[in-house]
Amino acid sequence: MRDDGFPRLRDVRAVRGFERLDVTLAAAVVRHDRKGRFALVEEAGGEWWVRANQGHTLKCLDDDKLLTRVARPSALPICVHGTSRHAWPSILTGGGGLFPMARNLVHFAAGVLGSGVVSGMRRDCDLYIYVDVARAMAARLEFYVSANQSRHTA
Repeated sequence: MRDDGFPRLRDVRAVRGFERLDVTLAAAVVRHDRKGRFALVEEAGGEWWVRANQGHTLKCLDDDKLLTRVARPSALPICVHGTSRHAWPSILTGGGGLFPMARNLVHFAAGVLGSGVVSGMRRDCDLYIYVDVARAMAARLEFYVSANQSRHTA
């Protein structure tokens, strides 16, 4: 796998359960996934590469090659993390706020469900944490946007 998150499609096909994932099927998955979770590219020489656009847990990935770094707070007018009321006490007092858990980055969305947001937030969220991006960036937090427009911070 490259550090931008792309493995060769032929290598993915070698994994048990993915043997039938040819270029036609992979292209259909990319085209029909309304959340834009996947990308498929053809490199010089006809080699096909496929990846998930977000939600990675592999530490070998380079965020600056996988995602687009946000340079100005104005680029993220709305940045919200969806969670559950059950998690709130732990977020509030558990040692420093939001954590990526098993993922590499904390995920955010450009709004709440029902406002056109299709990625970056679970459907079962009942608590929304809005981020003051300007203050967060002033505190040296880095923000990124994935290919499917989900927001992330390191």
